[in-house]
Amino acid sequence: MAANDNNDGAPRTIQDFSMPQFSSRQSCIVFSELDATSSYEIKDYVINMLPEFSGDENQDASEHVDNFLDICGTQNIKGVSDEFIRLKLFPFSLTGDARTWFKTLPARSITSWTQLSTARYWRATKNIRLFAIG
Repeated sequence: MAANDNNDGAPRTIQDFSMPQFSSRQSCIVFSELDATSSYEIKDYVINMLPEFSGDENQDASEHVDNFLDICGTQNIKGVSDEFIRLKLFPFSLTGDARTWFKTLPARSITSWTQLSTARYWRATKNIRLFAIG
């Protein structure tokens, strides 16, 4: 058997291999560097104000982004760009299938708000319905 990730020589069990490795998952978002003098804190109430989007049929992704941008527009943090704030907060607005979709985006593949806001989210059920209809 292979040595474990800690390189201490102890053999790994089958259970060790079946456990998810959370620390190895990288975010799809690449954040710009902040000015060394910048310090920021995103308050809990801001996260609680964010609209939630799960990707359900009755939800409109464009409306979600508009509402999301309205909340982000209330944040003015010295030395922190609007884009940085949007990229930091957006994952907190996703739930359910939309959050699952977000987590499947390739690591370090999103470098700007424009890129993230134009990423396409299609639920598998919508695709299946499109094929069944036409």
